[in-house]
Amino acid sequence: MSEDLWSLHAPVDAELAAPQALTGSVTLIIPTFNEAGNVGELLRRLGEALPDHLPCEVLFVDDSTDDTPAVIEKAAADHPFPVSVLHREVAVGGLGGAVVEGVKRADTDWIVVMDADLQHPPHLVPNSSARASARARTSSWPPATSVAAAGPGSPGATASPSPVVRPG
Repeated sequence: MSEDLWSLHAPVDAELAAPQALTGSVTLIIPTFNEAGNVGELLRRLGEALPDHLPCEVLFVDDSTDDTPAVIEKAAADHPFPVSVLHREVAVGGLGGAVVEGVKRADTDWIVVMDADLQHPPHLVPNSSARASARARTSSWPPATSVAAAGPGSPGATASPSPVVRPG
């Protein structure tokens, strides 16, 4: 299985840099561990950022020992997009395992993985996803399996959500 990463230092294609329309549906996978205090603000910001026409769902994969799952369930009722929570009693694989469980359950064209602590700005979700969609339409990218990732640990990176392409 190969993984390709978008380099933040790659030449910029002007067509891809411009805002594009996203084609397809999106699942936002949000791994959580004791993030009850961030859930409401995260969902509020996603509600402001996500266009009404975007078929999207939010899946929290939760390994918390606090009341985060209950907070998610209560907050979900206030949003126009589906919000669900998968609480894992045993956090097999930690953060990576949570992402894998979310990917297994997602049934959409696109997957975006983002942190619940707001270090990945929710307002970047539509453009990040649309740019990945545009790249997929205009080139032989993506290969059979690929991950588009950029995060605060990458040199020169801004913290942005990471669109993930489902295997073809």
